[in-house]
Amino acid sequence: MKKNDDLFEFPCVDPDVAEANFFISEYCKRHFEEYADKKDVDFILDKFNEYVSINDNDYKKALSKSRQVLINYEQKINNKIIYDFYNIVEDKDEAFFNSWIKRAYKLTLKYKISVFDLVCPRNFYQVLSYIVQDKFHPDVEIIFCKNVSNVGYEFKYDEQINKIAMIIDVSDNIQDSEFLASNAAGALILHKRRLGLKTSDSDRNILIQASKNDINKNFRANGIYNRSAGILIWDLKRLYGCKFEEAILKMREKNLIYREGIQCIESCSYCVDKVACVRYYRDSYANACKAILNSNIYSTSKPAKIRKKFASKIQFVRYDD
Repeated sequence: MKKNDDLFEFPCVDPDVAEANFFISEYCKRHFEEYADKKDVDFILDKFNEYVSINDNDYKKALSKSRQVLINYEQKINNKIIYDFYNIVEDKDEAFFNSWIKRAYKLTLKYKISVFDLVCPRNFYQVLSYIVQDKFHPDVEIIFCKNVSNVGYEFKYDEQINKIAMIIDVSDNIQDSEFLASNAAGALILHKRRLGLKTSDSDRNILIQASKNDINKNFRANGIYNRSAGILIWDLKRLYGCKFEEAILKMREKNLIYREGIQCIESCSYCVDKVACVRYYRDSYANACKAILNSNIYSTSKPAKIRKKFASKIQFVRYDD
């Protein structure tokens, strides 16, 4: 089987699912930034700074290698099914993680993404600019979450006889057999890829359809501009202490006000839609507050009621800012 050209390219991921994955990752990072235990933050920062220095101060290289270490560890404790990635992890990397990999994986599950990714939120000035220019392509990060798309079944792989057993829940909790079958088919194809087995065009189509039909609506993204604007306002308020109206003005200065398909070209003080504009961005910000609080994604069509007042001090300087 041909290896993935991109180390973290998810095979056959539907675009909507990729967008949802992108935003969940960014919500997780900001949840960590605002709500994480200080002992977790200190531990991760200390280890990451050390690992970056081992990798010649190239933090992106350190991120890539650390992700694979965690993936390999997860697969090792789950029937030894290994992802089909390039082997970029060296002995010195394994040695670095060896004494604390269990804690690293525990924190990864706690915060849903790789421990080192947590300290590298993306710059949403840049993200929003790409969206306005219609050049946005989400970078899909790996979400570590045990309850994703596996309701009603589980796979057990026996490496000695090279066979996969599928165990199905036949209790009253599982009623939609058609959904169960299609979702399980998608999971089986992913397992085949991880084992290095050949997959067909039919497999690809099944996987795409399974992602579109995912019953977990948290993995469906709507309104990428709304979500990105909400995150940017969160960042401006959180990092720079901007008041809400100041955050909107900063977006206006960079030509990032873009509502209902029409990019803003007027000064805010002369705009007849100013009240509606403020309401629109307050809804986007409220949605981001709720999503960040819960490290999850929510529909943008139903405005959240939460209004965040930051209470904690900034615990670290971002790497990817």
